[in-house]
Amino acid sequence: MDPSLFANIWVGLIATVVVTATTVAVSLAVRRRAPYGGYFSDSDRAAAIFAAVGGLFSVLLALVVFLSVESYNETRSHGDAEADAVVEQFQIAELFPARAQWSIQSKLVCYARSVGDLEWPIMQSGGSSPTVVSWESSIDAEIDSISLSNPRSEAGFRLFLEQTLSRHKERRGRLEGAAGALPVMVWPVLITGALSLIALMISYSDRAERVASQAFQIGLVTAMLAGTLLLINALDHPFSATPGKVTPDKMRSSAALMETKVARSIAAPNLDGVLPCGADGTPLGLTPPIRAFPGGSTMAQIVERGRLTVGVSYGIPLFGEIDPISGNVFGFDNDLVKEIARELGLRPEQIEFVDVPPPERLSALQERRVDMVVEAITITPERRRIVEFSRPYFVAGQSLLVSRSNRSIASLRDLAGKNVCVIATSTGIPVLQAQAPKANLVEAPSPGACLEKLLARAVDAMTTDDVILAGLAAQNDGLVLVGGKFTVEPYGVGIPKGNADMVAFVDDVIDRMIDDGRWGRIYYEYLADIPGLAAVGDARERLGMMR
Repeated sequence: MDPSLFANIWVGLIATVVVTATTVAVSLAVRRRAPYGGYFSDSDRAAAIFAAVGGLFSVLLALVVFLSVESYNETRSHGDAEADAVVEQFQIAELFPARAQWSIQSKLVCYARSVGDLEWPIMQSGGSSPTVVSWESSIDAEIDSISLSNPRSEAGFRLFLEQTLSRHKERRGRLEGAAGALPVMVWPVLITGALSLIALMISYSDRAERVASQAFQIGLVTAMLAGTLLLINALDHPFSATPGKVTPDKMRSSAALMETKVARSIAAPNLDGVLPCGADGTPLGLTPPIRAFPGGSTMAQIVERGRLTVGVSYGIPLFGEIDPISGNVFGFDNDLVKEIARELGLRPEQIEFVDVPPPERLSALQERRVDMVVEAITITPERRRIVEFSRPYFVAGQSLLVSRSNRSIASLRDLAGKNVCVIATSTGIPVLQAQAPKANLVEAPSPGACLEKLLARAVDAMTTDDVILAGLAAQNDGLVLVGGKFTVEPYGVGIPKGNADMVAFVDDVIDRMIDDGRWGRIYYEYLADIPGLAAVGDARERLGMMR
């Protein structure tokens, strides 16, 4: 029988009553056969033996109770200290770049959830949860992959490792408490000692003594012994004891605190759609839900093909980039693509990313080389005539990027006679032609190509959307944005003309991403660190006004 069962006060009370009643019944049965005066001819010597055995056993019981109380209190403190360490790590993660910060903080929330809802019930039987271990490993792997590019991140890394050791230590102490602090060999000694005392008490049975008096004595001793052993058992099972069991209240309150902060950081009403785990900390499956679409629809054709082909850029900082080592694509646009694919029921490996130079974005759609283009395309009336667009998923504004040492350019008025790099076929060309007609425009195929010209001082400035320029400035300390925003540039997903069903589908995906926090998560990951850009809530509100 599971010993933790007797940590419940009602089960323990019933057990005490049964044992006490049984002992009293045995004692009275022995009394009926006992001689007058009892079994001992030398009652003084028998009393001395009883006193010696009882005293030794009392000392042993007191020692075991003391150790059990200490273990119980330590187990409770380990659980509370673990929750404190998790919150400390959550706060330290704010020293890391936004993308790493989000990943670590969201996994810490999942860790806290899994401890409170998955591991705590298992600990009642002395076990542990493999889900908690998996979150520990995931957090450790994430911290190992952080690029320590500044003193702030380096300091955070050291502090985070210290708290990781603390968290591991406290969890280990909590699990050891769940397994029980008393060695197994102690229980045979305790039970044998208790039975020996009861046997000695029964051997004192005397027919000359009144029944009620003898029953009371043996019953009182038995009840005290049984109650003490049950107390020790309850203290040795701190996660099963009722009342007084150790609860995950501190861990759950820590999880709630972190959830509130994470939701606020991405301006999300809740975290159901953005965390990598469910409400109890169980990791969400990587396999997207199966979706059914009308037969013959654009979406159904893509799903039947088993591949979504998307035109993207690998050269737009923050929006479209590729890891040269792993080959993984990332950025605001590329993460949006992954969400659209998931809504189609496709896995990440079923996405075919095609690097499309900015001048070829529209032609790639017209020629149907791709299913869509997600590449920071500004929605304009002229472009709408030849391709379809989703509703805006981001609102940028055109600005200027110059060398920090160049004090001659502060606004559009200062561009007269200056060489300004613009991206071929971009909306920046007609804007500058209208607002800075005396500027010398130098076309380049991509933002990266313009950046090279600016760094080589082949041009005096470059212009494109502020968010792209901010990303370039973040990677180059010698560059700075000037001139403010002088246009409104709503980005939309480009879709081949005639695919109105796909437009409606993507519109719905974007709307739900804005509402459930997924849009805010992507914005926070890639843009929260960039000086001069709007906070998530402000950007979300501005985007909402353009629905």
